[in-house]
Amino acid sequence: MDPVELLRGLVEIPSPSFMEERACAFLVENLGCFGWERVIIDGAGNVVAVRGTGPSVVALVGHVDTVPGGPAVRMEAGELWGRGTVDAKGPLCALAVAGGAVEVPPGVSLVFIGAVGEEEDSRGARHALTWLKGVRALLVGEPTGSDGVAVSYRGRLLAEFYASDGGSHRSCHRGPLTDVLVQAARAVEAVSSMEGFSCAVAMMEGVDVGERSARVRLDVRVPLGSSVEVARDVLSAGTEGVSIRVLEAIEPHGVGSDDLVVRAMRRAIRSFRMTPRLLSKMGTCDMNVLAPLGCPMGVYGPGDSRLDHTDEERLRVEDYLKSIEVLRIGLTHITAEVCG
Repeated sequence: MDPVELLRGLVEIPSPSFMEERACAFLVENLGCFGWERVIIDGAGNVVAVRGTGPSVVALVGHVDTVPGGPAVRMEAGELWGRGTVDAKGPLCALAVAGGAVEVPPGVSLVFIGAVGEEEDSRGARHALTWLKGVRALLVGEPTGSDGVAVSYRGRLLAEFYASDGGSHRSCHRGPLTDVLVQAARAVEAVSSMEGFSCAVAMMEGVDVGERSARVRLDVRVPLGSSVEVARDVLSAGTEGVSIRVLEAIEPHGVGSDDLVVRAMRRAIRSFRMTPRLLSKMGTCDMNVLAPLGCPMGVYGPGDSRLDHTDEERLRVEDYLKSIEVLRIGLTHITAEVCG
């Protein structure tokens, strides 16, 4: 099996969040072909592969799950089409292939994690936090392009406005559906007016006959330098007759351009006569969740993130293969610094 066959095989297995088992089994079956010595499924369903036995850990984390849907899997004009090629099976496979090929110095362990649930609750990364020990560097696989390194991601506050009553005629009381919509609209406007923040409706539902109820879920993105607490305070202001519950709160996170991992990846990119791009991403990823590890970290992987979650999702094979070579050099620099 070669790197392209690994990626295509994984993309051909649908793996929406909470339905990753077959895709994980495929990785367990095939990672040994790429140099990984010990491969297991952990308690959350993550694929975990290890090389080396040293106490200093370099962790490589990507995610197996995708959003549903996507274009038919096919190879066309040097591009592999299919859900997950960009977000993020391409970056995941690039980490797996490069991590399996690089020399592991004495005193170092490489740990590869194909995480589950990143597109929903990040349960895979959250579980990894409970057992990852001695991590000296972390590289997360997400699409940055073969010449890009992401150094920051916004945080996320997922909150739900909800209300209910025992029923009434709309001419007497407008009801929970209207109350929740009005309060949610005010919150969207207030948050969206704040610099660096964004807010979108992620879900809404309601019943206006009999026992009336309504829910509106808001997805708030929080910029570096602020916090989810700031967003929570704005959402909570003036919500008369409407309750709020927080479903997820992930703080923004960023590292400097001189971070060990970022520095190593910039050096690797330059070795291919490319000019490194440092990216500040608008979304949220498992880098945010794993930030409590407190180690140098960065994000790298092939693909154009503008194609995430679209029916045009596709990955240039040339970009994928080049990213593997960049990662091999970058990981060589990282492991050398970790054991030095």
